[in-house]
Amino acid sequence: MKKIKALVATLITTIISVLCVGCMNTEVPLKDQPIKPKIGISWKKDYKNNEYAQGVLVYMEGVRKAGGIPVVLPKVENQAQAQFVLAGIDGIIMTGGEDVNPKLYGEKPNPKLEEVNNVRDTSDYWMIKEALRKDVPMLATCRGTQLLNVVCGGTLYQDLPTQYSSNIIHRDPSENDRDFVYHNITVKPDSKLAGIMGVGTFKVNSWHHQAIKKLGKNLKIVATAPDGIVEAVEYQGKTFVEAVQFHPEWLLHDGDKSFLPFFTKLVEHSREKAAKRAENK
Repeated sequence: MKKIKALVATLITTIISVLCVGCMNTEVPLKDQPIKPKIGISWKKDYKNNEYAQGVLVYMEGVRKAGGIPVVLPKVENQAQAQFVLAGIDGIIMTGGEDVNPKLYGEKPNPKLEEVNNVRDTSDYWMIKEALRKDVPMLATCRGTQLLNVVCGGTLYQDLPTQYSSNIIHRDPSENDRDFVYHNITVKPDSKLAGIMGVGTFKVNSWHHQAIKKLGKNLKIVATAPDGIVEAVEYQGKTFVEAVQFHPEWLLHDGDKSFLPFFTKLVEHSREKAAKRAENK
């Protein structure tokens, strides 16, 4: 779907810009510059060569454009490791990817269940659980949204086409190159999402065959597709936990700057946490 060479070139530029944050000449005194919070990007696999670009580059790009420092997080295996990792970051992004193993919400695998990654499920589960406990600002996309719902006690449709009747296509049925399909969503008022996108109907990209079925505890539905499928939720009572089923990172990468606020809001809330962390040192 995307040109790997272009992604790798952008990755190199991103890394160089991050490394040079502290060595750039500027007329603004360092003490007067805004804090650049560290935004962790959830672990998916141990990246090698172009897999790195395919997996996390667009998220890094969004964080960098919003004024944050992207940090690819390590795999964690338990609560203690998650606590240790989160102690060094100010915000977190839970990324898209494989299906969530239904054993996490007490169901048997559906025949249409696709690839699962049990190691990643464990890592993401503890990172989300601890991020919620510590009130770490969070942006979740696609799988990240689904797993957030599971962590909160919710369940998922394991395969939308066979478990939910709809005339809306949420994923290209041919699955060629994972090309996005596009459909409208309706954003509800009185939500943080409305502050990011506005209130009303908007077109978003889509590439998923799982979605929220039973809503998890403390989650509020803030956007739906025309068929009623949940497209965005927010965790109530936390500083910033925005979870969307679509992919703002790719929309931004493809030139739609209206999706940059997903990252600027995350960075703004994470900057407040970074300032508090600096005060406590």
